[in-house]
Amino acid sequence: PSYTLDFGTADELDHCTTSKQLHDIGVNGAVLKVPYTFDTNNNWVRITNEHTESAEITLDIFDESGNQQTSVDVGNVGEHASVVLLADALIDLAVADGYAGTGSRHTMTFTVTAPKDSVHGVSVQTIPGGVDRVMPVLDQNVWTQ
Repeated sequence: PSYTLDFGTADELDHCTTSKQLHDIGVNGAVLKVPYTFDTNNNWVRITNEHTESAEITLDIFDESGNQQTSVDVGNVGEHASVVLLADALIDLAVADGYAGTGSRHTMTFTVTAPKDSVHGVSVQTIPGGVDRVMPVLDQNVWTQ
């Protein structure tokens, strides 16, 4: 038998030109972003879990110089419970996990393994004069009023 090669049909030449997205994988839980924290125990984050099961918390962190660390194990928050996390202790955990952060300002992203609409967060800085400054915490919850 004889065979011939047809180099004139473009779609038969390069099978790598078409890319297919087979899976769309997201986070099965809550994502809380704290865009501005200080390396001090006067800055803290409170995470509340209203779900019926306890949830694990992990941390992604980066500084203003581009240093980053992902998936730092922070611990757990119980069912129908809250946990208060001090910013300096979180940074210490990240450093122990390999974070080479510099400076005093860091951005933190928390992933909590509970349904996103049952997890809430607040970030607070205690400033001189006994006043607490509430800082933004961004989430992906579906809010209605």
